[in-house]
Amino acid sequence: AVTNSSGETGKLTKSILTLQDAFGVTDDAVKGFGMQWSQMVGNGKVSAQDFMSFTNVFPKIKQQLLEYEQVQTGNHKLSMKQLNDMISGGKISSETMNKVLGDFANKYKDATKNFASTMPGLERTIKARMPAVVAAFEQPLMTMKNPLLKSMGDWVSDKHTEKEFTKLGNSVSKAMGTIMGAFGKEFNSKDFT
Repeated sequence: AVTNSSGETGKLTKSILTLQDAFGVTDDAVKGFGMQWSQMVGNGKVSAQDFMSFTNVFPKIKQQLLEYEQVQTGNHKLSMKQLNDMISGGKISSETMNKVLGDFANKYKDATKNFASTMPGLERTIKARMPAVVAAFEQPLMTMKNPLLKSMGDWVSDKHTEKEFTKLGNSVSKAMGTIMGAFGKEFNSKDFT
């Protein structure tokens, strides 16, 4: 867990996913971000290496931290250079970064809703929900009892059935080879065979 609180970890996760939707970041990049974030939380403060990893995924997070620190310190002239010095000096706590991440995600709170109305959003929703949908469909079938099912099971287990499917597979393979060969001849290409 990233924190000692499942509620806090859940909020951080939701914030990261909101930002992923807002900035179109890949799942792999988010996984790397999450691992680096976990290490930062474990250390209790952000290092320059941590922050470089964070800004590689979400470049605007640095500006968000600067704005946060300007308010917290009351120094509205705090510069990016001074912020970099604070980061390098280990002066930014992981608790501060958790707050900044939450504030950052809040700026883009509608991103997930907007993303869900796109094709990539639909694809992600389908991938996420498909196991549950299939399980809901499959469960009644798995518990159904019927003599026909036993007969089908016996047929599928029969060696003769396996031999017939092998023949069918060979026939389909041969037919596909013939078709692809014909395309290859027609288009003067060996890529079809």
